[in-house]
Amino acid sequence: MENGLKGLILAGATIVTCMVITLGFFIAKEARNTANESAGQISMLTGEFTEGNLSVYDGIIINGSEILNVIRKTQGQNVAIEVVGGALNASFNGSCSSSYETYSPTIVTDISKATDASSSSTYIPPNSRFRGQVCSNSKGTIMAIRFTKM
Repeated sequence: MENGLKGLILAGATIVTCMVITLGFFIAKEARNTANESAGQISMLTGEFTEGNLSVYDGIIINGSEILNVIRKTQGQNVAIEVVGGALNASFNGSCSSSYETYSPTIVTDISKATDASSSSTYIPPNSRFRGQVCSNSKGTIMAIRFTKM
C-alpha cells in the first residue's frame, strides 16, 4: 500500500508540474503578444506626434523667410520640401516620386542657394507669399511639403 501511495503522489506531482509549465508557456506567449501590440501602438503614436508639427503647413499661407525656417527645421527628417512657382522650382532635404510613395534622401538643392538672389530657379524671395500643401503617401505618412508661390 505504501508503494502504491508513493506512486500516486509521484504521478500527481508530475501532472501538477506539467500543468505549471504549460501555464508558464501560455503566460509567456500572451505577454509577448501584448508587448508586440504595445510596441506597435507606441510607434504609431510617435509617428502621429512627429508628423503633427508638419501637418500645420497644409493650406496655410506663409512668406519665403518662414519656408527657410521650415527647411532648416526638417533637415534630418525624411520629408522633402518642394518650392515652386514661376521660374522657382527647387526641392530641399531630399526628393519624392511624383506619387509621393518613395522618398530619396539625396539633397537636390542646397539651402544656401535658396538665399542666392542670382539663381532664379532656387531663390526663395523672403517677402513672397506661398501656400503650403502636405503630400502624403498611400499609408498616410507625410513625404513632402509643397509650397506654391502665389
